[in-house]
Amino acid sequence: DRHRSMTAVFEHSWDLLTPVQQKILAQLSVFEGEFSTEAMLAVTGEAFSEFGTLVDRSLLRRMSADSYRQHELLREFAAGKLEQLSTPETDLVELTHHRHCTYYLNLAAEHEYLLQGPTSDAVLQKLERTLANIRKAWRWGLNHNQFEAIADSADSLAYMADLAGRFHNAEKILEHAIIRTKAVIERDQTHVPGCRITHVEDFRPVQAVCAVQDAVPVGKGEEIAVLVDERAVFG
Repeated sequence: DRHRSMTAVFEHSWDLLTPVQQKILAQLSVFEGEFSTEAMLAVTGEAFSEFGTLVDRSLLRRMSADSYRQHELLREFAAGKLEQLSTPETDLVELTHHRHCTYYLNLAAEHEYLLQGPTSDAVLQKLERTLANIRKAWRWGLNHNQFEAIADSADSLAYMADLAGRFHNAEKILEHAIIRTKAVIERDQTHVPGCRITHVEDFRPVQAVCAVQDAVPVGKGEEIAVLVDERAVFG
């Protein structure tokens, strides 16, 4: 069938790549939708010169001067290869997702003050193009206890939701954050008596409460950022 034929084509193309190019192609499967050159370099850790072959062989689509995308069927194929390339010594799946999470949550955090300024609409428009990846980074971060990065980016995501008027969807997105974070807190309280939930911070009184606690050290370098109010606004 068509899917099997496409897989055969992808396998042939894969075999023609160098090991570095294979790794890059596999790691690019972590992205949802379009992604920038900067994001691509941050996630793969490879030089830009390595990507030309992928573009030339139609394994990576250049959407604009600074925007790329993988075909969805190729992305599924590459995700399988990413798992195959992982070893007990080098968990490439974990490494790739961690880099993706770090990049996009940092990207959101870096725009916090710009989202409150006179150019907020333009900044929002820029970040909206990365929203699918920011949401993916948010989910992965929660599921892998990256609470410090979650806390750092929370205000930016709240401003994005506020500016875009996505209050209803925000509740659903944060619900998982609340459940996940409280579960971790409850688990760690049994081992670390000093772990605690502290204050709730007002975000925008007119719209909602953004309840993000500053990260609380709970031993062995682990950090917990507590989200305690489902009325918080996230995009």
